[in-house]
Amino acid sequence: MNNKRRSQLGQTASIAAPVLLILGLRTVFSGGPAGADAAPALSQPQSIQQSAMELAAVTPAVALTPQQQRAVDWRATLQFEQPLRSPMDSRVDVVLLPTQAPEPEPVAVEIPVNPLDGLVLTATMGNQNAALAAISGKVYRIGEQVRPGWRLTSVDVRSGRILLTAENCDTAELIKAE
Repeated sequence: MNNKRRSQLGQTASIAAPVLLILGLRTVFSGGPAGADAAPALSQPQSIQQSAMELAAVTPAVALTPQQQRAVDWRATLQFEQPLRSPMDSRVDVVLLPTQAPEPEPVAVEIPVNPLDGLVLTATMGNQNAALAAISGKVYRIGEQVRPGWRLTSVDVRSGRILLTAENCDTAELIKAE
């Protein structure tokens, strides 16, 4: 027997052994199912009143408390014109009516709006140490907020380009209008 086969056999035995042990112990220590007769349970359904009267006639193994005895006596005095029947005793026919499925509500399609629409880079000026950008008639320094959530992060004076960065790290580039 090779190692792989031996390993598989060991795994199978480690799973099966506890199950077999429990089944064996149950067989040894339990007397098996009680010898109860299932015939009364399979008989025709009786009315609730008949069943209650049969229960009232049974003498309990333990003595009843005075309150329990009063309840049993009270139940025995009740008389009904017709025997009580459980709704579970009879079949109920269900009529399915066709219904129209509700029309789905139109889904609002949200068109993404570019937060930088309307911005026009009109001029760039400065040097390597400091730079300014004129955007839509206003002058901004690096680090200033151009629109809510968008800041000017770099200015390239020679090529006439600026870089704007959003709070969520999105970037956009504006090129000088000619």
